[in-house]
Amino acid sequence: MAKRKKKRRNAWAVFFRPIKVILAAFLTVMVLGCLAGGAVFFKYQGEIMACKEKADSIIANTQKTDFTQPTDTRVYDSDGNLIGTINSGHYEYVPIEGISRNLQDAYIAQEDRRFYKHHGIDYKGLLRAGLVYVKNRGKILQGGSTITQQVIKNTYLTQEKTFERKITEFFTAPRMEEIYSKSDILEFYCNTNFFANRCYGVSEASRYYFDKEAKDLTVWEAATLAGISNNPAKYDPVAHPETSKAKRDRVIGNMAKNGFISDAEKEEAQAQPLTV
Repeated sequence: MAKRKKKRRNAWAVFFRPIKVILAAFLTVMVLGCLAGGAVFFKYQGEIMACKEKADSIIANTQKTDFTQPTDTRVYDSDGNLIGTINSGHYEYVPIEGISRNLQDAYIAQEDRRFYKHHGIDYKGLLRAGLVYVKNRGKILQGGSTITQQVIKNTYLTQEKTFERKITEFFTAPRMEEIYSKSDILEFYCNTNFFANRCYGVSEASRYYFDKEAKDLTVWEAATLAGISNNPAKYDPVAHPETSKAKRDRVIGNMAKNGFISDAEKEEAQAQPLTV
C-alpha cells in the first residue's frame, strides 16, 4: 500500500516538475523585467516626464482643424460666379464618406491590420516587429506604429526616429482614441499623408494620378496610393514606376491576406498596368 502511494506521488511529481520550472522561469523574467524597467525609468526619468507633458499638451489642445491644411482661395464676382483661385497646393479635406473603402482597407491591411481591435498601441504588433527585427539581425523590415501613432507623428511631431518621439506617441495615442473615433482617425490619416509630386492628402493625390475623386478609387489605384505614402521618394509612380508597381502588388496581396478582397480580385488587380 505504501509503495502504491509512493508511486502515485512520484507520478504527480513528474507531472508538476515542468510546470514548476516554467513558473519559476516566468517569475524570474518578470522580476528582471521590472528591475530593468525601473532602472530605465530612473535613468531617463526627466526625458520620460517631458514626453508625458508634451502628450498632455497635445491632448489638451487637439482639435479637428489640426488635421487639415490651407485650401485654395476661391474668388467670386458680384453675381457669385467663380472667376479664379489662389493656389495653396490644391489641397482639399475629404470626409471619410468621400474616401474609397478600398483605400481604407488598403491602409489597414498594409499599416495596421489590428486597427479596429487596439486602443492606440498595438502591443502584439510591437512584439511581432521586435521578433522580426531580432530574426533579421537588426534590419528593420516591419514597423510597430499604429495608424493612430502615425497621425500623431504627421500632425504634432517630427519624422525623426528618436526615443523621445516614440515615448510621446505612446503617451498620446490611447488618449487620442478616447477623443476621436476610429473613423475620425482613419479620415485624418488619409488627409494628412503625403503622396509625392506636391500631393498632400488623398483628394489631390486621386486627382493628380488618376483624374478622379477619392471615393471612386479602385482596388489597384487605392493600393498604389497606400504604397506611395509609405515612402513617397521611393514609390513615386512617376519617377519610379517599377518600384511603385511592385509595392502596389504587395499591398494588394496584403488586402487579400487580411480578407478585404478575394483571391480572384487580387489577381485581377495585380494584372492591371500601373497607369497614372
